[in-house]
Amino acid sequence: MHEPLPHENEDEAERLRLQQLRQAFGAGLQRNIDRAIAAKSSIESRWLEDIRQYNGQYDADTKAVLDAAKRSTAFVNITRAKCNAAESRLAEMLLPTDDRNWAIQPTPIPKLPNGADDQVREFAREAASKMQREMDDALAESDFNAVLRDVIHDAAVLGTGILKGPVIRNRIRRSWRKQQLPDGTSVHRVDVSEDLRPAAECVSPWDLFIDPDARTLQEAEFIIQRHRMTRQQLRELGKTGFDKQAIAELLQSDDRQRAMQGQVDQSRSDTSGYGDGRFELWEYHGEFAKDDLLAAGLPDSDELPDAISGTAWICGQVVLRVAMNVLDSGEQPFCLFTWERDDTTPFGMGVPAMCRDSQRVANASWRMLLDNAAMSVMPQVVINGKAVRPVDGSWVLRPGKLWEITQDGMPVSNVFGAFPVAANLGELASLFQQARALVDDETGLPMIAQGQQEPAVTKTAQGMAMLMSSASTVLRRLVRHFDDDVTRPFLRRLYDWFMQYGDNEAAKGDYDIIPLGSSSLMVKEQTQQGLLNLLQLAQSSAALAPITDIPALYRKLVQAMSINADGLIKSDEEIRTLQQQASQPGQEQSDPAQLRAQVEQGKLQLESQKLQQQAAMQQQQAQLDVARLQLEKAGQEQDAQMRLLQIQNEAETTGAEIAAAREQTRMSIDSKHQLFNAEAMLRQQTGAGI
Repeated sequence: MHEPLPHENEDEAERLRLQQLRQAFGAGLQRNIDRAIAAKSSIESRWLEDIRQYNGQYDADTKAVLDAAKRSTAFVNITRAKCNAAESRLAEMLLPTDDRNWAIQPTPIPKLPNGADDQVREFAREAASKMQREMDDALAESDFNAVLRDVIHDAAVLGTGILKGPVIRNRIRRSWRKQQLPDGTSVHRVDVSEDLRPAAECVSPWDLFIDPDARTLQEAEFIIQRHRMTRQQLRELGKTGFDKQAIAELLQSDDRQRAMQGQVDQSRSDTSGYGDGRFELWEYHGEFAKDDLLAAGLPDSDELPDAISGTAWICGQVVLRVAMNVLDSGEQPFCLFTWERDDTTPFGMGVPAMCRDSQRVANASWRMLLDNAAMSVMPQVVINGKAVRPVDGSWVLRPGKLWEITQDGMPVSNVFGAFPVAANLGELASLFQQARALVDDETGLPMIAQGQQEPAVTKTAQGMAMLMSSASTVLRRLVRHFDDDVTRPFLRRLYDWFMQYGDNEAAKGDYDIIPLGSSSLMVKEQTQQGLLNLLQLAQSSAALAPITDIPALYRKLVQAMSINADGLIKSDEEIRTLQQQASQPGQEQSDPAQLRAQVEQGKLQLESQKLQQQAAMQQQQAQLDVARLQLEKAGQEQDAQMRLLQIQNEAETTGAEIAAAREQTRMSIDSKHQLFNAEAMLRQQTGAGI
């Protein structure tokens, strides 16, 4: 065994130094993770209540109290209906089925790599159109609209929806090619290739932890995402740039970080099977010192700054991977959409938290109504057990039951007593309706916004449109927040990614991202009517026709009617081809009279469509009137049932009193008869009366 050489001692010392720095780096990250987890515990406690309320469940303590008291455990789940209505309405506004909710346009003074000054704008428009197709293709492959619907759902229920992106995914491409074999035959072979593409994903609010000192996402110095992985998933990470040796040591020691982090996650696990002891990995986004990243395995370079925006993956203080931010801009890949903002934390409040007290009042009043209805159906019966006994030996009341008086001369009125319980159903029902109305006010989602008709709704089409527009005021505010907090920043990062890594140089340029969510909030009937009037005005006015793009206007009208224009309306290229053919010499010119006839025919068709729309609106109003009458009839029937129940209770009380009086009269008559018979017998025997 030879003595270590000087350079070997230096290498070993450097290795130990880097190992110590790596361990210190992981321990520092874990301290920030623990601090963020502790700061979020109160928010997660509120989320647990939100989930129970959304699912129509009482907490364990309340359920135990109700069960012990033998009371009703009914839960009137108004919250779920409100959440689903809010989620559906907002998704309908933000995610139109026939168009995208964003667009790209060149900046007012675009900067492009080539092109003469007079051609800059045309180049910019063409390049912007190409970039829009590139981004639209990437979003379609990641099912962007479905991801956004998940984000909206989390925001409605928990108050916070989280969109992450661009995240880079390996897309597998398969293509078939024909291959000639030596024997002259041919076969088809599949070629498999990998393509890195940007995508978007929804992150569960339970798995995101933000710098506890930050009030907004922009103020956060670090953002952490939690991943739970099986042994196989952790092993697969070793094939994608993670530290294979560190992963092998974790798998061998099985020193996994449990998914349980405190009492909140434990209670969540007890109710939903959440967290099963998988490996818990932390994806830490923030700014790191250069020496820390070099110690963790980042390749050295003279161009690296002292502070680097990047990502670190750790498990149990063991650093598994470090990487620089994929975007030169240094932006973090997270967007937060809050339903109701909280100035003290980046996380917001959802619909359940906003109407929690009113939901509790509705539950309490409904339980009292059911308990009172059950108690008031039959009176409370008091029985003198020493003076009477049941013939069948059972003390359960039933129709036609026989009872035997055990004490001679005891009046039945002193044996039995019926005491009715007051029925307060009307007052309790009124309290329940008041709580339900408070839920509408607190959430900003009236019944008309849910597609349900209120008692005093307007009967005119214009008034209905105005009422629907007013009912969507709160949702319009949310749409603007979504455009500002999610659509614009995410698409801007996606645009930066294509500018930095995209292969299509012709699509690169100086563009602005335009969210279109707010523009879809106009009432469809008003939009259709406005476009129809504008089209008629442009066709009938000689001054407006030359400055109006009639095909584009007509496409907008068809789109507003929720009709797919593909195959129905000619494209711009087809229209230009027809115009060129018409302008070529030798072609027959259209007769002006024929053109006027076509214009008149188009006007008649538009007028017919207008009449059809009016008829449809009148039919819809008639349906609404029928629904209102049905609701009024149902309310009258409910009042009648309550009155009938009260009358029955009163009748039962009166019947019991009459029966008692009848029994007392019968006993009096029997006594007189017995006295008369005794006196008659005595007269016969002695010849004298009593």
